[in-house]
Amino acid sequence: MSVGFFLIHAKPNRTWAMVLSWTLFSAAIALYLYAAHARHRQNPEDRVIPTLGQMARGMYEAALKPADDDVVDQPRGAVGERLLRSMLWKDTQATSRRFLLSLVLLIPAVLLGLHMGLFPYVGVFCLRFILRQDCGAIAAADFIYRIRHR
Repeated sequence: MSVGFFLIHAKPNRTWAMVLSWTLFSAAIALYLYAAHARHRQNPEDRVIPTLGQMARGMYEAALKPADDDVVDQPRGAVGERLLRSMLWKDTQATSRRFLLSLVLLIPAVLLGLHMGLFPYVGVFCLRFILRQDCGAIAAADFIYRIRHR
């Protein structure tokens, strides 16, 4: 490194750019591995910071073991069949349905917002109603929070 390292318009060469860009990732991975090892020395059953073996086992079980609520006739089969009966696939399907539903619900909101921004009369017409709805949603959330945290 030269004195130009601390200048505003300094351009690191390709090697320095590669080394500096990977430094934080390497440090984070090393810190994680150290913390996982230290926690598992104290408690081998710790699940807060899993070791690499526990992560691999969890990924295998999520991807290839059937969901808990499924009755399995044959525990073995082709990898593709096991993947389609797995907990990971069921969760992916449920998440995809929720995501698509949120997109469907988002389209009218975006169209209304665009019309409110483009056409002043539409904006004035809808503004008070939308402000009341926001206040109502905040009041409902506050009410639920207060009931749960008594």
